[in-house]
Amino acid sequence: MRTRLMLVLALLMIYFPAQVANAATGLCGVPRTYSIGNIDSRFAVSKDTVLNDLSLAESIWETSTGRNLFSYATTSGSVRV
Repeated sequence: MRTRLMLVLALLMIYFPAQVANAATGLCGVPRTYSIGNIDSRFAVSKDTVLNDLSLAESIWETSTGRNLFSYATTSGSVRV
């Protein structure tokens, strides 16, 4: 019984870290695409300004993580900003 328990524990110690690693790489493995939606004129901000600010935010996230997390798509990004 004790040998069986040790075997199960050993397998769990191998299995779960591998699953956590797979989940972590799967979340950010492919960059999320984004595009710019409608910009409310009351903000008095141009599309170029919004795009520049998004690019800056993108570079901050990607520099700190060392990964390509986001990608700008002119029309059909999976996230509309």
